[in-house]
Order: sequence, then structure tokens, then C-alpha cells
Amino acid sequence: MNLKHIKKTVGRLFWRSETELLHLILATASLGWFIALLALDPPNNAPAFRLMYSAAAPWQWSILFLLHVVGFNVCLFAMKERPRCKTVIQFYGVTLWISITALQFVSLGRFTPSSALEVVICGFAVWAIFRAGAPK
Repeated sequence: MNLKHIKKTVGRLFWRSETELLHLILATASLGWFIALLALDPPNNAPAFRLMYSAAAPWQWSILFLLHVVGFNVCLFAMKERPRCKTVIQFYGVTLWISITALQFVSLGRFTPSSALEVVICGFAVWAIFRAGAPK
């Protein structure tokens, strides 16, 4: 492997990769949060959720996640391409995920190994929004 090949491969992945699948994964994860918050009665005293639950009740968070899931599916399955709809839902999803991840970090006062996936998802979601305006 040489550096030129590595740069070319990373550039191709960064600028030409499809981003729709990433947003599907984010919306599916939001569905998981919706179900967990509404149906599974999460613990209110868990340190990671303390600040999150002081901002809103679990059922309110579940509605916010459900809005992301519904909005994503409305845009995805619309008969007519709606780029503005996709952009709004993508920003909404990224904002929601960055918010809960940040609230959990602040609540715990540190980064934990179990938070790695959320940080990666947030990073790639931001990348996908940035990429949406890039040339194909």
C-alpha cells in the first residue's frame, strides 16, 4: 500500500459513497429508541439519562424519535423526489442524535466505550449532510 493509493481510496469513499443507507440506519436506530423509551419503561435513575430526562420525559423523547422515523419514511417513499424534505429530516435526525449523545456525555461526565457507536453514527450523519451538497 502506498500513500497515493490510500488517499485516492479515501477520497473516493468520501466523495462518491451513497449516503441514503446511512440515513436509513439512523432512522432505524431512532425507531429503536422510540420503542425502548415508550414500551420498555427505561430507568429514570440511570446516570446516563439523568440530564436527558430533566429536559423532557421519556414519552416526549419517544415522540421526537418517532417524528424522525415518520419523516424519513415520508421522504423516502414519496412518489416525487423531495430534496428539501430529505434535507430537513436529515438535519432533524442529526440534531436529535447529537443532542442525546451530548446530554449523555454531560450526564456521565466522560466518554464511555458503550457510547462509541452513537458518536460514530453522529459523525457519519454529519458527513452525509455535508456530502449531500457535494458534486456526484
